[in-house]
Amino acid sequence: MRHGRITILWGSASGLTTGTPLPPLAADISGPGNGGLFPADVNGDGATDLVTMNVGGDDRHRHPRPLQAGHPRAGGPRGLPRLPAGPHGTVGDFDGDGTADLALDEIGYQRGTPSGLTPEPSWPVTDVNASAYASGDFDHDGYDDIAFGAADATTGPAVMGGFVRLVYGGPTGPSRTAYFSQASAGVPGTDENGDLFGHSVSTADVNGDGYADLAVGAPYENIDSVANAGSVTLLYGSANGITGKGAAFHQGGAGVSGSNETNDHFGGAVWLRDINGAGRAGLFTSATNEDDGNGRVWNMRGTASGITTSGSITIDATSLKLPPPVSGLSFRSGLGR
Repeated sequence: MRHGRITILWGSASGLTTGTPLPPLAADISGPGNGGLFPADVNGDGATDLVTMNVGGDDRHRHPRPLQAGHPRAGGPRGLPRLPAGPHGTVGDFDGDGTADLALDEIGYQRGTPSGLTPEPSWPVTDVNASAYASGDFDHDGYDDIAFGAADATTGPAVMGGFVRLVYGGPTGPSRTAYFSQASAGVPGTDENGDLFGHSVSTADVNGDGYADLAVGAPYENIDSVANAGSVTLLYGSANGITGKGAAFHQGGAGVSGSNETNDHFGGAVWLRDINGAGRAGLFTSATNEDDGNGRVWNMRGTASGITTSGSITIDATSLKLPPPVSGLSFRSGLGR
């Protein structure tokens, strides 16, 4: 059996330095971290812990342990259904008590306490068959909120192309809920069968107004007559949370390099991050199947009025001067993970 191992690479003023492999988990657990690695202070002691979701046989397990060399936290695995590929969960302080909580696929909400994560789900959750998760304070009330991307959900609002379910945090934890799709008022685009709106989601403040905004990928969106070209929708936060106000981006738009082509899957991954300390997050997105499967990543800047395509850049295997062979790399596959 291929058990795998998680290794922490420590940062410093000169970049990444030494690496510390974490002790192996139980003998029946393979693919440690395969379901996601979540750095979070789950007991409020000021030290970052590392919560791992792991696959062993047909079971799912999560293990919290301090993110410190040589001091693994005790705690046995909890068996649940097999993980889908990729990180299926998100971290945030949903009840404002100063400890990080988790929203995990098929497990539910795990509340952080001075003793660590609760062993059982802490708040009820409605399964929406989520394909992606993200968290941020969309209404700037001091409580983190959750975005569940439900690209092909069988429960929820009656839409054809997928939706995003928002659950807002509060003093008693996750509470009020809202749904957004391309059938919602103001949201760019048209709700069409198989768009996979919500396949990827990411949150950050792109315009510096203090409210987290939401990027949503729809990699199977048809653009005009081009099938599965893909698009990304940006929805803005406000005092009332996420609204239908936003903008859509695709390769046929002004300032976005390339052109819409069949099965490019633009928006296959989205990632909002402030990488230059400007106080506004930029948008990174990708098209795995661009250039006959080679893949490509776009970066667009955040401004006071939102994301701009002016001065946007693209990154691919050629621009990074990766050694051959570079064909069929699906470059970007790890974006945002």
